[in-house]
Amino acid sequence: MHRTCVRAHPVLLDVLLNNLLSNAIKHNVAGGRVSITLRDRTLTVGNTGLPMVGNDTERLFERFGKGDADNQSLGLGLSIVREICKRYGYRLTYENRGEWHEIILGLQ
Repeated sequence: MHRTCVRAHPVLLDVLLNNLLSNAIKHNVAGGRVSITLRDRTLTVGNTGLPMVGNDTERLFERFGKGDADNQSLGLGLSIVREICKRYGYRLTYENRGEWHEIILGLQ
């Protein structure tokens, strides 16, 4: 068994993981998939979902930023994730290939 240790306040780590996972579930499609991978200090949370409108992926990490204007989400979850990542020096990226969406955390 391979173990990865992450230095962070446990409450902030709980908020980070909860936001990533609930986001992947909330923005999924009926019959869709969610994938969680931890490899080489990189955590990837992926999910199926509607194709993203526009190319402004940075907006996803802004307060009240949303990828879909019709979405009922407040747009706070990923901005909170971004702030936690900044605090601990984690690299945060978003990748989209059609209906597959991934949030990638490079853990230091």
